[in-house]
Amino acid sequence: MRLVTVERHDLPIVTAYLVTAGGAATDPANRPGVSNLTAELMTKGTKTRSATQIARAIEGLGGAIGSDAGATARRSR
Repeated sequence: MRLVTVERHDLPIVTAYLVTAGGAATDPANRPGVSNLTAELMTKGTKTRSATQIARAIEGLGGAIGSDAGATARRSR
């Protein structure tokens, strides 16, 4: 994992993004939309906490939560 930081002491906020390789461009041909489905489910809760409970806890700290599976092209390595 690579961590990139930009410090701006005049703004009392923190923004964090977790970006992984994949997304809709890497969906198997026989399962289109699986990345979007997975991203959608990531904010729907767990066995022990509902989506509302998770969102309220994060919002109580002034934060927000979301997920997406963009359709970007694969990069060659």
